Amino acid sequence: MIQARGSTDQVKKSAHTATESKAAIDCGMRIWHPASNSQTLTSMKTQLGILSLLATIFLGGCASVTNQPANPATHAYTPAKGSPERTAILAGVREAMAKQGTKKAVLVVPYLKVHGDWAWIQVNPQSADGKQHYESQSGLLREKAKKWALLEWMPAEDGTDYKKYFHDLKAKYPAAPADIFPK
Repeated sequence: MIQARGSTDQVKKSAHTATESKAAIDCGMRIWHPASNSQTLTSMKTQLGILSLLATIFLGGCASVTNQPANPATHAYTPAKGSPERTAILAGVREAMAKQGTKKAVLVVPYLKVHGDWAWIQVNPQSADGKQHYESQSGLLREKAKKWALLEWMPAEDGTDYKKYFHDLKAKYPAAPADIFPK
């Protein structure tokens, strides 16, 4: 035999709460009420924890995207360090530098912008131990057949009119996107 404890009003309130809970469950929702048991509360905490975890994973995935835009063909971007694209570009720069006699140098890259199959890079070569620093160089590269090649080094002589240089460079390579060049 089941005994009800409390007043008649409490029993009615309990029955009413059970009806609300059933309606809420039918709609896919859970309503916590002080009269509900701890198992329901634990279930809600578990569901909230799972929701929180999923939101964290989703937002973390969005935040970990490189600085490459969704459609790299429409904007200049900087390839991530260690990415295959950046590695291929640096291989093209190393090849050009080897022709100048600089073979074993670490390349510090303060500026790199890529747009489609065009890139502008600035490198600060240095020895592996970082004690010797070589002349900074900047240049225009283009990718052909999945290989990046340097088209032209920017002159580094004193007195160079860089405004004129970039004007002439853009005339020489009209297909090169303007957004890869330094401002």
